Amino acid sequence: MKTMYFDNGCRVCRTGALLAGKSGIANKAELAELQEMNEQVSCDLDKARYCNEIAVYDVVTKESRYGIKGMVWFVEDKWGKWVNVFLFPPIYQILNFFYHIFSYNRKMIAPVYEKVENDCKPEFHWGYRLGYIIIASLVSAILIKEFSFWIIFVPNLIIALLGLILSPTGKKMEYLGHLSTISLVQTLGIGTYIFVFSRILNETDFAGVFILLLLLPFYIFVSHRMFSRRMQYLELEKYSYYYIPMLIIIIVLEFIIK
Repeated sequence: MKTMYFDNGCRVCRTGALLAGKSGIANKAELAELQEMNEQVSCDLDKARYCNEIAVYDVVTKESRYGIKGMVWFVEDKWGKWVNVFLFPPIYQILNFFYHIFSYNRKMIAPVYEKVENDCKPEFHWGYRLGYIIIASLVSAILIKEFSFWIIFVPNLIIALLGLILSPTGKKMEYLGHLSTISLVQTLGIGTYIFVFSRILNETDFAGVFILLLLLPFYIFVSHRMFSRRMQYLELEKYSYYYIPMLIIIIVLEFIIK
């Protein structure tokens, strides 16, 4: 019997495991938390890998596989051998690249603020962190254009540059990773709302500005809340104090320039 081990210290992983159970991809007995694995399984698995990638373990053969290969191996018995098509290059290479960007940055995407026993944190990887930052920025740029895009993008760009200068050397990439997630959430939420409704109201600048003014207090509150919680998570609480003043100053300047 194959068991899939997921990181309970990752909200996205927990959600994925819940959905896998609800959809019938895996039953309850086939899903287990990394934090609760027994000593025998722990010895058979590679800790350097299962903290970075999802692990699938066969309790009978003692065989284990990780990441995309592990997931394909897990569903092979249920869906048939055809799923091995995902292991053919370059399909596997593409899937594996995007999977690693998610897996290595899962604490950037959805950190767990409460203390997790036997927390399994992924290793830092320059390539995957930069890949995540670039992809998050590109998605934001594609979804939001013109006025509403700059209202979101420019403040976060200035705050990112300021944080890069002021934050400790060992925290700079952590800081940028969390800020990329904040920017993406803002874009998908408030930015998309502004974009859609400004287009509905005859694509006028006035309509876009009016909607933005209505949402501005909520936008600032939610942005600061996300920023401050993540800075506390990184033990960089002092950077929370300059976020709202910087955000307001830049937005006011954008209105004046516009």
